[in-house]
Amino acid sequence: MWTRLIWVSSLALAFGLAGSAGAQIASNPVPADGAEIEDNWAALSWTAAAGAASHDVYFGNNAADVKNGTAGTFAGNVTAPSFLVGFAGSPEPDGLVLGQTYYWRIDEVDADGLTKHTGHVWSFTVAGPTARHPNPIDGGRFVDIEPELSWTPSYGAIMHTVYF
Repeated sequence: MWTRLIWVSSLALAFGLAGSAGAQIASNPVPADGAEIEDNWAALSWTAAAGAASHDVYFGNNAADVKNGTAGTFAGNVTAPSFLVGFAGSPEPDGLVLGQTYYWRIDEVDADGLTKHTGHVWSFTVAGPTARHPNPIDGGRFVDIEPELSWTPSYGAIMHTVYF
């Protein structure tokens, strides 16, 4: 009986905390957290928290700086749940760096302009300048003796030379 009571109490607490915290911070980042993107620019978007009047955007290539809002990572305050990076007039105006991982955070700002709800730090990586994700994998063992060779091309590649 005590085990069941503890389990039910834990479950109620978990759902209660998740519901209250989740309702005040941005969610559903695009690009998804940990994603790899193919372009040297990105259209960041998210699902705004209910009641958020605006959103403080933090963006940079250092996770700790974005988490702490330091080193010039504050990119601006916007009212729409979207933000462009990698264009003139935005963070990384000359384009995102190939192979670089970027971090971003959205803080929800209430209508009073003073109450802020700090969001999670999300990341994405820009595809690098070399081909990646080979199939079969490099150094793979016990592969088909007649495998279909495939890979994800590098950014902007129009042709590949394969050495076997």
